[in-house]
Amino acid sequence: MQQVFLTVGTTFSSLDLASRYPEYQIIVCQRGEQALDTLAQLKQVQIPIVLFLVDQQLLDMKGVCFLEQAKALAPTAKCLIVTDQTKEPLGVLHFKVDAILRTCVPPEDFFFPVLDALLNQGVRQGRETTFSPLFHGIRVIGHRWSAHSHQMKDFLARHAIPFQWVDLEAHPEDTQAFMHGEDHPAFPIIQFSDGTWLSQPTPAQIAEKVGLATQSEIPFYDLIIVGGGPAGLAAAVYGASEGLLTAVIERDVPGGQAGMSSRIENYLGFPIGLPGSEFAIRGSAQAARLGAHILSPQEVNAIQIRRRRSPCAILRVENVTHLVEARRPSLCLLGYSRLTQIASFASTCSCHFWNGATRVNWSVRC
Repeated sequence: MQQVFLTVGTTFSSLDLASRYPEYQIIVCQRGEQALDTLAQLKQVQIPIVLFLVDQQLLDMKGVCFLEQAKALAPTAKCLIVTDQTKEPLGVLHFKVDAILRTCVPPEDFFFPVLDALLNQGVRQGRETTFSPLFHGIRVIGHRWSAHSHQMKDFLARHAIPFQWVDLEAHPEDTQAFMHGEDHPAFPIIQFSDGTWLSQPTPAQIAEKVGLATQSEIPFYDLIIVGGGPAGLAAAVYGASEGLLTAVIERDVPGGQAGMSSRIENYLGFPIGLPGSEFAIRGSAQAARLGAHILSPQEVNAIQIRRRRSPCAILRVENVTHLVEARRPSLCLLGYSRLTQIASFASTCSCHFWNGATRVNWSVRC
């Protein structure tokens, strides 16, 4: 069952949302009353609404008036409204508006990055569904006391991949689907929407199956950042915004320890705080929008200085920045001890990561 974007107004008709988000159904309405009638019909047939995209200036009502009624019908849907608050402030609202944009043009700079962040946030909030036989996404099947089960659930959740948890104690009948003769697979099992499944998979196997970026798109980078925590993502934003070909290599999930925090209260610019997961998503989205490549889960096994051109399987780079959140690294990497005098280290981000006079041909082996 496809989830739905509901757009209300004339602003969004030229953005070709259907091509960019083919996994969603896009419903276009010009008037507020028409959209409310459509929303009531969708609720009656239990089709989920994930996002409202609304003009403040509608033909028959204000956008905030529509959203106030729409949120009563679809309280979990995200809300984005387009308005110029310098001309017409929204005033005091009795519901949450997730994003306010003054313009959507150009959409690659103003609209799509915000929309992607809202969708990722919604996926994370609803990533683990309750058991339903009608669910057709990824299912994690295992025992509630299994550490491996919880590791897989955490991996999927922190990568904003929706899944359904099936507890074998509550649903023992699911065991029979994986029994073939005398072969008894080891739980936990991840079952994918195409019917295939993996028994006790590693994070790398899951990443390959769901299509996470774990391999480099190009053989050469200007800057490679080892570690994708808050400082690493900030470094990626700095480097990519300056036009450097930038890669971030993270062995677990972008966001680091901060991504596991229930709430971050002491970060500048967020007066009411924000969940660590949302912080990680926003940082990753910003770095990716500026052109940084985030390789995760991927681990660095060697750092070498090479005089000749390296094979394409090895990333070559002019600058290596190692960002660590909790402690200075002490890595058992080939050639690492030779590089500690000229590689950059940081636990907080600064604009000056490397010596501009140093031009070294590095290679990082993953």
